[in-house]
Amino acid sequence: MSVFAILYEQQSVPFELTVSAKVSVSAAEAKRTVNRYVGTELSTNIGAETPELIIDAEQTFWRVPLILAFPFSDTIGIVGSMLVDAQTAELHTSPENDQQIIDYATRLYEGFTLQAKS
Repeated sequence: MSVFAILYEQQSVPFELTVSAKVSVSAAEAKRTVNRYVGTELSTNIGAETPELIIDAEQTFWRVPLILAFPFSDTIGIVGSMLVDAQTAELHTSPENDQQIIDYATRLYEGFTLQAKS
């Protein structure tokens, strides 16, 4: 059966995929890279969580989720993510991405404090 077959009904389609990618940067190193950047450029209340490896046709990245947390509470929530090149450790971000993370963290924090006051 071709992988490109059109499925007219729900059915299982068995296929096997083998991917080879060079990973020179560990998940721990990617997490440290993001934590260093976020702690100095965005907020010390935003931190990196466990990275997941993303392999696409051209590059391999670590996607590192970012959480908002405070000393007086558990994690409040996920506020975004950043990509780290799995071969060079280069952080891929932009001013727009950084601002989206800050904006979402602010809204999440405001909702959290309103909920706490209730």
